Order: sequence, then structure tokens, then C-alpha cells
Amino acid sequence: MKDANASDNERARIERRVRELLYDYFDQFGMSSQVGAESEPLREVKPWMEQLISDIESNELRQYERQAREAAEKASTLLRGEFINALTARIGKMERELQSLNRSLYAHPFHNERYSFHRTQMVEFQPILKIIEIAKTSPEALDMLFRGDVPDDFPHKDTIVALEALLEDPDKDFAQFEDYRNFYTFEIHMEDVATGRSTRWEQRRGTGSGAEQQVPIYVAIGASLAAVYGSAERRAGKPAGFALAMFDEAFSKMDGKNQRQMMSFYKNLGLQFVIAAPFEKRVAVLEHMDTIVEVDRIGEQSRATVVELKEKAKRELMAIDPDLMSEDELATRLAAE
Repeated sequence: MKDANASDNERARIERRVRELLYDYFDQFGMSSQVGAESEPLREVKPWMEQLISDIESNELRQYERQAREAAEKASTLLRGEFINALTARIGKMERELQSLNRSLYAHPFHNERYSFHRTQMVEFQPILKIIEIAKTSPEALDMLFRGDVPDDFPHKDTIVALEALLEDPDKDFAQFEDYRNFYTFEIHMEDVATGRSTRWEQRRGTGSGAEQQVPIYVAIGASLAAVYGSAERRAGKPAGFALAMFDEAFSKMDGKNQRQMMSFYKNLGLQFVIAAPFEKRVAVLEHMDTIVEVDRIGEQSRATVVELKEKAKRELMAIDPDLMSEDELATRLAAE
């Protein structure tokens, strides 16, 4: 008799607990038209619950699985088409611009040094750069992104996993991934023409002469303007903007030879320059100027004189410029005088 009473009490306790859970379930997910909190647990609630579980497993979970798979495929397609391909094009353009800049710099040494731009990959963005290289030869590798079942023997699995971790990092702003310049650090190197010894600008900064400090800055300015204007990649017969570069007290610490090299470098980049410089500096830049505006101040008044230089005049001025003569030519001219 005691065991029967205990069983009845336990059954009643379980039924109360079932009804409490049903109340919570209906409060969270809405009422059911088939059962309620007062329904008989074994005869009514249990069959309803079993049917509900069966429906979720056979229909809803499969639907969510399909939606997740479609989302992963869409993400992979977008990553390949609108992210990887776009980055590949931008990085390719950057490489062409660097090559063009370095070709121009090679032809214009400063202080007997050849300047060049170099880039170094940032470690944290290497998975993106690796997948770009992989996609060039194995575009099908991108199909494995966000699948979650990359085979262990897949040759690019480590890169895929690293890229997914990078893109899914909640602390990363996706805008960082869209700008390829975040993937690299850029430096200027100087190579001695005679010895071939190379030095980075970071190593020399603050230690060279005034002119040596100024040249890398003007080189970087010219490269930046050419990149903004796209002037370094101009092609014959194609329309181009005026790519204006303006300087006040231009090249103030450089000698005539380095000023000429800088002006010639800028011309090769397709830049058109307007410079303000003291009178004594003009002889070094005449060969690159088309128009000179001389401004004289007399008391409280100013006077401007405009001089247009023709090609013949430029050639004749260059012919008598001692900076452009060889040692033999200079000796001959001095002896004649």
C-alpha cells in the first residue's frame, strides 16, 4: 500500500513538472491547437511531442541545412567574384605601377644612388595573399571555402582554414580586407651605383645631408601623385588629364644635377609641374620648363614678366650649362676663355 501511494505521488509530481514545461514552451513558442498545458501527458502530449520531433528532424532541420549550404556557396561565390578577383586586379595594377616607377627611378640616379620601391607582406594578411596566388592556378580551390568539410589531404587546406578564421574574426573590420595597401608595408631602397650596396630609407632617415633627406621625400611625392592620377601608365593616343604637381621652394637643398634628375623623373611619370623657386635656381630646371614667370618686387609694387621657352632656346641653354658638360668639355671651354 505504501509503495502504491509513493508511486502515485511521484506520478503526480512528474505530471506537474510536465505541465510547467508545457506552459514555458507555449509561452515561448506560441500555443498549439492540438494539446494544452492541461492535456493528459501520456495519451495526448507524448504522441504530439513525438510527431513534433519527427517533423523537425525530417523537414525543418533539413531546410536549415540546405539554407546554410546555400549561404556558404553564395559566400564562396561572392568571395571569389567580388573580393578575390577585385583584389587580384588591384594588386596587379599596383605591381605594374611599382615596376613603372622603378624603371623611371633606375634611369635617374640621385647622389650616385638608384632609388626603388619595395613591398613586404604583412603576416596577418598572408592567408588572403596566398589564396589570391592559389586562385590564379587552381580557382576550384575557392569552392572549398566555408564548407566545413575540407579533406585532410587537400593541398591548400591550411590556407583555407587560416583564411576562414581571418574573415570570421569578429574583431576585424571587413573594410581592412578590401584595401590591398593594408596587406603590405612599402619602403624606399637606395642602391649605390658603384658598389651595389643597398640601404633602406628607414635606416638612413635623419642621418644624411639635407639633400639626401630631401630626395626620398620628393621621390615618394612624385610616386604618390602618379598613382593618384594614373599618369605613370599613360598610353600613346589615349586621353589623359593634366596630372598637376605644385611645389613651393622646390628642391631647395638639391644641387643642379639632382634637380634635373628629379624633374626628368617627374616627366617620365607623366606629371606636369608648377614650381616656385628663387632666381638662382632656374638655370638647373630650364630644360624642363615651358613658361617662366619672373616676379620682382620694387618697394610696395610687384612686376611680373612672362617668358616662354622654345625647344631651340632650351637646347642652347643646356649646351652652355657646365653641370651638363663632361670634364674634358669643361676643360676645353675654360681654356678657350
